[in-house]
Amino acid sequence: MKNQWVWLVLMLTSTAVLALGEPGRWTQGWGQGVTEYMATVDEQNALYIGCGDAKKVFMMVTIQGKEYVPEQHIYDPNDKNAFALIVDGKRFDTPYLTESRVGEQNFYNMWDKLRSAKSIAVETADKQLLTLPTQDVASILPATKAAEFSCLMWDESEDPAPAAAPPPAQTSVAAALPSSAFDVSWHIEDIWVNMPAKVLQVVSHHDNITIQDAIVNRGNCRSTPHQKLPLTLRFGGTAKFIVPQNCNILELRLFTNQGEALYQFDAQS
Repeated sequence: MKNQWVWLVLMLTSTAVLALGEPGRWTQGWGQGVTEYMATVDEQNALYIGCGDAKKVFMMVTIQGKEYVPEQHIYDPNDKNAFALIVDGKRFDTPYLTESRVGEQNFYNMWDKLRSAKSIAVETADKQLLTLPTQDVASILPATKAAEFSCLMWDESEDPAPAAAPPPAQTSVAAALPSSAFDVSWHIEDIWVNMPAKVLQVVSHHDNITIQDAIVNRGNCRSTPHQKLPLTLRFGGTAKFIVPQNCNILELRLFTNQGEALYQFDAQS
């Protein structure tokens, strides 16, 4: 059985999850390293946009309870789950295909128009049409140049970050913690639809300790917490971090209010 926090992201294709958005308006949520935007008509009809560390942009729509989860990487003219957004009469085909400069620009243009939209609709490959609400869209969707905008904000290249990149700021407490401070392991989970990532699990062996940052491979791999940091854990409390699947996890450095803990892993073949 999947852990509850993973279920919240794994089941993005569940109508029940989409129904968490408030009917008749746009809403925003955050969880497991994912910023979530939903335009909800009712529990059977909604648009979902997610931006996170495992995927720059993920989009899906539910119409009359049917879930449309299109191919998110390459254009497939035969994709039966494909859809377009129509914003104030302007059509944006396959706006979720963002892994090219043209695709990115299409997404930016769509996003900017959404923020001031008077009408929004979705049309699917099988000609289903869903009219979406516009209430609160301007306040929920941040401007593309705002600090809060997290879509398309990182490079999915497998090349490591330059070695000369400045190290992350350390905490004010520099004392080294023993490895027994935490139990650390990792496993692979599908955190998006058919999109696996590595999940680092950190279990506290302290009664009261606060994790302030987690650095993987000296900053060469991104790690996204499933809960916002700083995170205070009691004995047995668990923190989890999403790491891209192509990261060969060799080292995890945890910065806490009580010091720094370092963990090393065998190379994965």
